[in-house]
This record gives sequence, C-alpha cells and structure tokens, in this order.
Amino acid sequence: ALYPAIRDGRGRVTVTLSLADAGWELVRVEPGDTSQRLFALALDIGTTTLEMELLHLPDGAVLSRAGCFNGQCAVGDNILDRIFYAKDEPEHLRQELVLESIRGLIAQCCEQADVRPEEIAALGAAGNTTMMHLLLGCEPWQIFQSPYTPVFLDPGVHSARELGLSLDCNIFCMPAVANYLGGDITSGLLLTDLDARDDP
Repeated sequence: ALYPAIRDGRGRVTVTLSLADAGWELVRVEPGDTSQRLFALALDIGTTTLEMELLHLPDGAVLSRAGCFNGQCAVGDNILDRIFYAKDEPEHLRQELVLESIRGLIAQCCEQADVRPEEIAALGAAGNTTMMHLLLGCEPWQIFQSPYTPVFLDPGVHSARELGLSLDCNIFCMPAVANYLGGDITSGLLLTDLDARDDP
C-alpha cells in the first residue's frame, strides 16, 4: 500500500501508528493529509449490556453512541453462570457471542457518524475480569475457584483482526487489579484522577 499512497499523494502521506506490546506498529498509510480523519472506539463490556462510543481523536468529541445486550446472555444471565458454563468445555467459552455484539456496535457507530471502519485507529475496551477472559477466549474458572488467580490481570494489546473484528487497529484492554476488581473499575478510577490527588 505504501507505493500507491506516495504516488497518489504526490509524495505526501499520512501514517497511522498504533502502540503495541512490542512498540509502535504502522497500521495505515494514506495519500495526502488525512490527520483530521482519525477516530477511536471506546467499549464497555458489561455482563448484561455493551456500550460503545466513537470518538474524533483530534479534539476528543464523541460523534456517536450505541448499546446492546451482551450476546453471552444466551448462555447465562450472570458471571457465575458463564464461568460454570465454560468450565472444562473450551467450545463453551462463547467468544463469538460477544464478538458478534461488538461487530454490531461498530457498524452502528460508524454509520451514525459517517465514518469508515478502516478509519478507526484504536479500540479501548474495559470490562470485569471474567468478561475480558471471555472476550479473549481464556478459561475464567480460576477467577471463581481458590486461590482466585485469573489467567491474566493485564490483558495487554491485541490485533482487532486476530480477534475477528474488521478493524485495522489494535485493541487496548484495560488491566484489572484482582479477580473481582476488573478493568471496568480501573478505567473509572483513572477517569476521576484519584491517582494524582493528595486530598482524601
């Protein structure tokens, strides 16, 4: 894609970089100056519902919002139901159920804001520890059973395409602190700036 972009942009291109676990990754090259067409998605993966916002990165404006029920509700209404459903049954992890919900939200947000999915530069995802395990197809049983040690606390950064989403960007997953103190709580705490304040 590099040579055609340089040719079409007469030597001027816009390069989109995304921070990954191993450093910066080049995710897109476009002809000309497209820096004002830079967008991100913010996703809250709740046990019952998912909420998404599409953001214009140059100014932080929220351009669209969408929500839906978590597709995993089909196999259990609450976290414990889903943990027991997946126990010792890898095919029961049901990663595809939540991914289908996320795909629908991406389509809705992009359509509302007249943004093409390929213009999305990042997706930030937060959820409780179990929801993040199920998103990434990891066995959540140890979250429930003593000694309550999840497979991971910091899910890290993942390629959207590797997870089955039609986005040319990385997914930044908010880290958890403990099995029942997940990325949904840590993202909320960061938003309050409590870590930078001296007062109680």
